[in-house]
Amino acid sequence: MAVVNVRMKQRRKTAANWTSTNEVLLDGEIGVETDTRKQKFGDGATAWNSLSYSAADASYLLATANTWTLTQTIAPASGTEAKQAITATGAADATLALDAPAGRSTRVRMLKGGNLRWALEANTTSEAGSNAGSDLDLSSYDDAGTLIGIAARFRRSDGRLLMGTTTTRGLVTIQGPSGGTPFWLGADAGGGRGFRMGTADYDGASTGSMVRMDFSGGSGNVNFIIRCNTAAASAAGNLILQDTGGNLGFGLTDFGGGSKVIAITNAATAPSSNPTGGGVLYVEAGALKFRGSSGSVTTIAPA
Repeated sequence: MAVVNVRMKQRRKTAANWTSTNEVLLDGEIGVETDTRKQKFGDGATAWNSLSYSAADASYLLATANTWTLTQTIAPASGTEAKQAITATGAADATLALDAPAGRSTRVRMLKGGNLRWALEANTTSEAGSNAGSDLDLSSYDDAGTLIGIAARFRRSDGRLLMGTTTTRGLVTIQGPSGGTPFWLGADAGGGRGFRMGTADYDGASTGSMVRMDFSGGSGNVNFIIRCNTAAASAAGNLILQDTGGNLGFGLTDFGGGSKVIAITNAATAPSSNPTGGGVLYVEAGALKFRGSSGSVTTIAPA
Protein backbone atom coordinates (compact mmCIF):
# COMPACT_ATOMS: atom_id res chain seq x y z
CA MET A 1 0.00 0.00 0.00
CA ALA A 2 1.34 3.36 -1.00
CA VAL A 3 2.03 5.87 1.75
CA VAL A 4 0.85 9.41 1.08
CA ASN A 5 2.36 12.25 3.11
CA VAL A 6 -0.25 14.88 3.91
CA ARG A 7 0.05 18.22 5.72
CA MET A 8 -3.15 19.54 7.28
CA LYS A 9 -3.92 23.26 7.47
CA GLN A 10 -6.73 24.35 9.81
CA ARG A 11 -9.10 27.21 9.25
CA ARG A 12 -7.73 30.35 10.84
CA LYS A 13 -8.74 33.97 11.51
CA THR A 14 -8.14 36.58 14.15
CA ALA A 15 -10.40 36.40 17.20
CA ALA A 16 -12.22 39.56 16.08
CA ASN A 17 -12.89 38.13 12.60
CA TRP A 18 -14.23 34.86 14.03
CA THR A 19 -16.55 36.85 16.27
CA SER A 20 -17.68 39.01 13.36
CA THR A 21 -18.48 36.16 10.97
CA ASN A 22 -19.85 33.90 13.72
CA GLU A 23 -20.10 30.98 11.36
CA VAL A 24 -20.99 27.35 12.07
CA LEU A 25 -18.04 24.95 11.79
CA LEU A 26 -18.54 21.49 10.38
CA ASP A 27 -18.69 18.61 12.82
CA GLY A 28 -15.06 18.00 13.86
CA GLU A 29 -13.76 21.02 11.95
CA ILE A 30 -11.11 23.05 13.78
CA GLY A 31 -11.01 26.84 13.89
CA VAL A 32 -7.89 28.64 15.12
CA GLU A 33 -7.54 32.24 16.37
CA THR A 34 -4.26 33.42 14.92
CA ASP A 35 -3.70 36.20 17.46
CA THR A 36 -4.60 34.32 20.67
CA ARG A 37 -3.51 30.81 19.51
CA LYS A 38 -6.79 29.40 20.87
CA GLN A 39 -9.00 26.94 19.01
CA LYS A 40 -12.56 25.62 18.85
CA PHE A 41 -14.01 22.37 17.50
CA GLY A 42 -17.18 22.55 15.44
CA ASP A 43 -20.24 20.36 15.95
CA GLY A 44 -22.06 21.22 12.74
CA ALA A 45 -24.79 23.16 14.57
CA THR A 46 -23.40 25.73 17.03
CA ALA A 47 -22.23 29.16 15.83
CA TRP A 48 -18.69 30.23 16.66
CA ASN A 49 -19.55 32.73 19.40
CA SER A 50 -21.50 30.08 21.32
CA LEU A 51 -18.82 27.39 21.04
CA SER A 52 -16.47 26.83 23.98
CA TYR A 53 -12.73 26.87 23.50
CA SER A 54 -11.04 23.52 23.65
CA ALA A 55 -10.18 22.17 27.10
CA ALA A 56 -6.51 22.23 26.17
CA ASP A 57 -6.69 25.97 25.51
CA ALA A 58 -8.40 26.63 28.85
CA SER A 59 -5.72 24.65 30.67
CA TYR A 60 -2.97 26.42 28.75
CA LEU A 61 -4.25 29.88 29.61
CA LEU A 62 -4.49 29.19 33.31
CA ALA A 63 -1.52 26.87 33.84
CA THR A 64 1.30 28.76 32.10
CA ALA A 65 2.65 32.28 31.91
CA ASN A 66 0.66 34.16 29.29
CA THR A 67 -0.13 37.68 28.19
CA TRP A 68 -3.81 38.06 27.33
CA THR A 69 -4.37 40.55 24.54
CA LEU A 70 -8.18 40.58 24.69
CA THR A 71 -10.86 41.01 27.36
CA GLN A 72 -11.37 37.79 29.30
CA THR A 73 -14.82 36.83 30.57
CA ILE A 74 -15.67 34.10 33.09
CA ALA A 75 -19.21 33.04 32.20
CA PRO A 76 -20.21 29.58 33.49
CA ALA A 77 -23.60 27.98 32.97
CA SER A 78 -26.63 29.69 34.51
CA GLY A 79 -26.87 29.04 38.24
CA THR A 80 -23.16 28.27 38.55
CA GLU A 81 -20.93 30.59 40.57
CA ALA A 82 -18.47 32.59 38.48
CA LYS A 83 -15.16 32.75 40.31
CA GLN A 84 -11.43 32.84 39.79
CA ALA A 85 -9.23 31.78 42.67
CA ILE A 86 -5.59 32.81 43.04
CA THR A 87 -4.02 30.24 45.32
CA ALA A 88 -0.41 30.23 46.47
CA THR A 89 1.25 27.07 47.78
CA GLY A 90 4.31 26.62 49.92
CA ALA A 91 6.31 29.71 50.91
CA ALA A 92 4.71 31.97 48.29
CA ASP A 93 2.40 34.99 48.26
CA ALA A 94 -0.80 35.35 46.25
CA THR A 95 -0.89 38.66 44.37
CA LEU A 96 -3.39 40.36 42.10
CA ALA A 97 -1.55 43.18 40.31
CA LEU A 98 -3.30 45.90 38.30
CA ASP A 99 -1.05 48.25 36.31
CA ALA A 100 -1.98 51.24 34.16
CA PRO A 101 -0.06 54.08 32.46
CA ALA A 102 0.35 57.44 34.21
CA GLY A 103 -2.85 59.45 34.24
CA ARG A 104 -5.09 56.37 34.00
CA SER A 105 -6.91 54.53 36.78
CA THR A 106 -6.73 50.94 37.96
CA ARG A 107 -10.08 49.69 39.23
CA VAL A 108 -12.18 46.78 40.39
CA ARG A 109 -15.89 47.07 39.51
CA MET A 110 -18.84 45.32 41.15
CA LEU A 111 -22.10 44.98 39.18
CA LYS A 112 -25.59 43.56 39.72
CA GLY A 113 -27.63 42.55 36.68
CA GLY A 114 -25.13 44.29 34.42
CA ASN A 115 -25.38 47.63 36.26
CA LEU A 116 -22.54 49.11 38.28
CA ARG A 117 -23.01 49.28 42.04
CA TRP A 118 -19.51 49.89 43.47
CA ALA A 119 -16.05 50.60 42.11
CA LEU A 120 -12.70 50.57 43.93
CA GLU A 121 -9.96 52.38 42.07
CA ALA A 122 -6.63 54.13 42.26
CA ASN A 123 -7.86 57.35 40.67
CA THR A 124 -6.41 59.67 38.03
CA THR A 125 -5.39 62.45 40.44
CA SER A 126 -2.11 63.79 39.05
CA GLU A 127 1.09 62.49 40.62
CA ALA A 128 2.84 65.82 41.15
CA GLY A 129 5.58 64.68 43.51
CA SER A 130 5.76 64.41 47.31
CA ASN A 131 3.67 61.19 47.11
CA ALA A 132 0.60 63.13 45.90
CA GLY A 133 -1.93 61.69 43.45
CA SER A 134 -3.36 58.26 42.60
CA ASP A 135 -5.61 58.32 45.66
CA LEU A 136 -7.83 55.32 46.44
CA ASP A 137 -11.57 55.91 45.80
CA LEU A 138 -14.61 53.81 46.71
CA SER A 139 -17.48 55.04 44.48
CA SER A 140 -21.19 54.17 44.60
CA TYR A 141 -23.69 53.95 41.72
CA ASP A 142 -27.48 54.25 41.52
CA ASP A 143 -29.97 51.58 40.36
CA ALA A 144 -29.34 52.47 36.72
CA GLY A 145 -25.57 52.15 37.15
CA THR A 146 -24.92 55.91 37.09
CA LEU A 147 -22.28 57.35 39.40
CA ILE A 148 -23.67 58.78 42.66
CA GLY A 149 -20.34 59.96 43.97
CA ILE A 150 -17.20 59.07 45.87
CA ALA A 151 -18.29 57.42 49.11
CA ALA A 152 -14.78 57.31 50.56
CA ARG A 153 -11.29 58.40 49.54
CA PHE A 154 -7.93 57.47 51.05
CA ARG A 155 -5.24 60.03 50.23
CA ARG A 156 -1.99 58.32 49.24
CA SER A 157 0.34 61.07 50.44
CA ASP A 158 -0.73 61.08 54.10
CA GLY A 159 -3.34 58.32 54.54
CA ARG A 160 -6.17 60.78 55.31
CA LEU A 161 -9.71 59.41 54.96
CA LEU A 162 -12.49 61.49 53.37
CA MET A 163 -16.11 60.30 53.40
CA GLY A 164 -18.86 62.11 51.49
CA THR A 165 -16.43 64.86 50.44
CA THR A 166 -13.15 65.34 48.57
CA THR A 167 -12.09 68.34 50.70
CA THR A 168 -9.78 67.36 53.53
CA ARG A 169 -10.02 69.09 56.92
CA GLY A 170 -8.47 66.57 59.29
CA LEU A 171 -7.04 63.07 59.37
CA VAL A 172 -10.63 61.82 59.00
CA THR A 173 -13.25 64.06 57.35
CA ILE A 174 -16.92 63.06 57.17
CA GLN A 175 -19.63 65.09 55.47
CA GLY A 176 -23.32 64.34 54.99
CA PRO A 177 -25.27 64.54 51.72
CA SER A 178 -25.86 67.83 49.89
CA GLY A 179 -22.95 69.57 51.59
CA GLY A 180 -24.10 69.03 55.18
CA THR A 181 -22.09 69.97 58.25
CA PRO A 182 -18.63 68.32 58.15
CA PHE A 183 -17.11 66.40 61.03
CA TRP A 184 -13.39 65.79 61.23
CA LEU A 185 -10.76 64.23 63.47
CA GLY A 186 -7.11 65.04 63.90
CA ALA A 187 -4.90 67.89 62.75
CA ASP A 188 -6.31 70.43 60.31
CA ALA A 189 -5.01 73.61 58.70
CA GLY A 190 -5.11 75.35 62.09
CA GLY A 191 -2.93 72.74 63.75
CA GLY A 192 -5.62 71.42 66.12
CA ARG A 193 -5.58 67.82 67.30
CA GLY A 194 -8.85 66.34 68.45
CA PHE A 195 -12.25 66.51 66.79
CA ARG A 196 -14.21 69.32 65.16
CA MET A 197 -17.65 69.65 63.62
CA GLY A 198 -19.01 72.66 61.80
CA THR A 199 -18.70 74.96 58.81
CA ALA A 200 -15.54 76.76 59.97
CA ASP A 201 -12.10 75.30 59.26
CA TYR A 202 -10.41 76.59 62.42
CA ASP A 203 -10.19 79.60 64.71
CA GLY A 204 -9.53 82.86 62.90
CA ALA A 205 -9.73 81.37 59.40
CA SER A 206 -13.37 81.95 58.52
CA THR A 207 -16.75 82.59 60.02
CA GLY A 208 -19.11 79.74 60.76
CA SER A 209 -20.46 77.52 63.51
CA MET A 210 -18.17 74.96 65.05
CA VAL A 211 -17.88 72.49 67.90
CA ARG A 212 -14.22 71.83 68.63
CA MET A 213 -12.28 69.71 71.11
CA ASP A 214 -8.50 69.84 70.92
CA PHE A 215 -5.78 67.99 72.79
CA SER A 216 -2.91 70.30 71.91
CA GLY A 217 -1.80 71.14 75.45
CA GLY A 218 0.38 74.09 76.36
CA SER A 219 -0.33 77.36 78.10
CA GLY A 220 -3.58 79.04 77.19
CA ASN A 221 -4.65 76.56 74.54
CA VAL A 222 -8.37 75.94 74.26
CA ASN A 223 -9.52 72.43 75.03
CA PHE A 224 -13.20 72.77 74.10
CA ILE A 225 -15.11 75.37 72.06
CA ILE A 226 -18.66 75.78 70.83
CA ARG A 227 -18.60 78.61 68.31
CA CYS A 228 -21.66 80.20 66.73
CA ASN A 229 -21.34 82.16 63.47
CA THR A 230 -18.24 84.14 64.34
CA ALA A 231 -14.57 84.00 63.43
CA ALA A 232 -12.74 84.75 66.68
CA ALA A 233 -12.26 82.27 69.52
CA SER A 234 -12.99 85.00 72.07
CA ALA A 235 -16.20 86.26 70.42
CA ALA A 236 -19.43 86.48 72.35
CA GLY A 237 -21.11 83.55 70.63
CA ASN A 238 -18.67 81.01 72.07
CA LEU A 239 -18.64 78.60 74.99
CA ILE A 240 -15.00 78.00 75.89
CA LEU A 241 -13.46 75.46 78.26
CA GLN A 242 -9.78 76.28 78.76
CA ASP A 243 -7.26 73.56 79.51
CA THR A 244 -4.84 75.81 81.41
CA GLY A 245 -6.35 76.64 84.79
CA GLY A 246 -9.55 74.70 84.09
CA ASN A 247 -11.43 77.93 83.31
CA LEU A 248 -14.87 78.23 81.74
CA GLY A 249 -15.63 81.19 79.51
CA PHE A 250 -18.95 82.33 78.07
CA GLY A 251 -17.77 84.41 75.12
CA LEU A 252 -14.68 85.51 77.01
CA THR A 253 -11.10 84.20 77.28
CA ASP A 254 -9.75 86.86 79.65
CA PHE A 255 -9.86 85.22 83.07
CA GLY A 256 -7.94 87.96 84.86
CA GLY A 257 -5.11 85.63 85.71
CA GLY A 258 -7.46 83.36 87.67
CA SER A 259 -7.56 79.58 87.76
CA LYS A 260 -10.69 77.41 87.87
CA VAL A 261 -12.89 80.49 87.42
CA ILE A 262 -15.86 81.44 85.23
CA ALA A 263 -15.75 84.42 82.88
CA ILE A 264 -18.90 85.89 81.33
CA THR A 265 -18.88 88.56 78.65
CA ASN A 266 -21.26 91.54 78.82
CA ALA A 267 -24.73 90.66 77.59
CA ALA A 268 -25.32 91.90 74.05
CA THR A 269 -28.93 92.52 75.11
CA ALA A 270 -29.99 92.47 78.78
CA PRO A 271 -33.15 90.43 79.49
CA SER A 272 -36.29 92.58 79.38
CA SER A 273 -39.03 90.00 79.99
CA ASN A 274 -39.62 87.74 82.96
CA PRO A 275 -38.31 84.17 82.56
CA THR A 276 -40.90 81.52 83.41
CA GLY A 277 -39.99 78.98 86.06
CA GLY A 278 -36.50 80.31 86.75
CA GLY A 279 -34.13 83.22 86.37
CA VAL A 280 -31.41 84.64 84.14
CA LEU A 281 -27.83 85.29 85.26
CA TYR A 282 -25.95 87.83 83.12
CA VAL A 283 -23.30 90.54 83.08
CA GLU A 284 -24.13 94.14 82.20
CA ALA A 285 -21.40 96.80 82.00
CA GLY A 286 -19.14 94.49 84.00
CA ALA A 287 -21.68 93.95 86.84
CA LEU A 288 -23.07 90.51 87.62
CA LYS A 289 -26.88 90.58 87.72
CA PHE A 290 -29.81 88.23 88.14
CA ARG A 291 -33.37 88.66 86.80
CA GLY A 292 -35.96 86.47 88.45
CA SER A 293 -39.34 85.23 87.24
CA SER A 294 -41.15 88.10 89.00
CA GLY A 295 -39.07 90.68 87.12
CA SER A 296 -36.81 91.72 89.98
CA VAL A 297 -33.26 92.53 88.88
CA THR A 298 -30.59 92.04 91.55
CA THR A 299 -27.03 93.24 91.20
CA ILE A 300 -24.99 90.48 92.77
CA ALA A 301 -21.62 92.16 92.31
CA PRO A 302 -20.76 95.60 90.94
CA ALA A 303 -18.35 96.11 88.08
